[in-house]
Amino acid sequence: MKKLIFITAIALQLWGCGQNNNTASKADEQTEAAPSASVAQISAEIEKAPTNAELYYKRAVIYFDESKLDMALADIDQAIGLSAENPLYHFFRGRILYAMNKTIEASKSYEKAITLRPDFTEAQLKLAELYYLVKEHKKSFDVLNAVLANDKQNTEALFYRGMNYKEVGDTNAAIAAFQKAYEYDAQHYEAVMQLANLFSVLENKSALDYYIAAARLQPKSPEPPYGAGVFLQKKKQYKKAIVMYEQALKADGKFYQAYYNAGLINMEINRVNDALSNFNTVVRLAPDFADAYYMRGLCYEVLKKKEDAKLNYEYALEINPEHPLAKPALAALK
Repeated sequence: MKKLIFITAIALQLWGCGQNNNTASKADEQTEAAPSASVAQISAEIEKAPTNAELYYKRAVIYFDESKLDMALADIDQAIGLSAENPLYHFFRGRILYAMNKTIEASKSYEKAITLRPDFTEAQLKLAELYYLVKEHKKSFDVLNAVLANDKQNTEALFYRGMNYKEVGDTNAAIAAFQKAYEYDAQHYEAVMQLANLFSVLENKSALDYYIAAARLQPKSPEPPYGAGVFLQKKKQYKKAIVMYEQALKADGKFYQAYYNAGLINMEINRVNDALSNFNTVVRLAPDFADAYYMRGLCYEVLKKKEDAKLNYEYALEINPEHPLAKPALAALK
């Protein structure tokens, strides 16, 4: 059992490390479709006034909302060609390019918008967010500092300052920034969750207070009770952790992470059949999750069902050929 507890603890650590994060999303695949009524109306107006930049901008907005990004980009470029000094057009071009995952071009458009209008806070925040996502943290800090110089209570600037500090490893500064954001906006769910997660990593019981606060802000989200469950599980308060996982599953019955962690707890307290049931559910909900197959294999090994164990270790390795636990487990079993 000591070996089993050690292995499941590693599994929990690996699972926690795999959770994250913040990535720039790629544009949805575009499909040909009949023009909407609004597009048809604006197109008719453009035929009458082909040099009206605002009409191209309005049509670009509609195309953007419909995920027709190439068409949106063509229209906003037309608007800029007719009115190159309008900062809003450059800002919106940045949004389109960002949605297309063209971050370098997007940053140039945001920068142009800010050059034309130095107090364009929305463009500054989008640029700072972009720099954060591409790990240009110094540039992100510079833009955020400019925003905060004019508005020290700008919660989005404080939030992204915290995210940058978190990424560069300055946990104390990150916590201070998130706390400021939460102080100025008590409804800022993301800031509260960041505080909860950071205090959880620090094994500080304040994490639970922030998870409770986050749950009040978004009672239908499984994330706050799940985070509280992870914190309690690390503290070996297993009964309380299971209650939190049950709350997470009430919010979202397909939140397989809660089933997985409940399975780890059941393994640690030697309720192997219950753990096996948990991991069966995880495999059904997340068939590409290698750790679940590994843990199911471990259950079968404890139950002396070696062939089933072998099969699940092999499944785990098909998904992740370098799985750090399944590989030696399979070798030992053979």
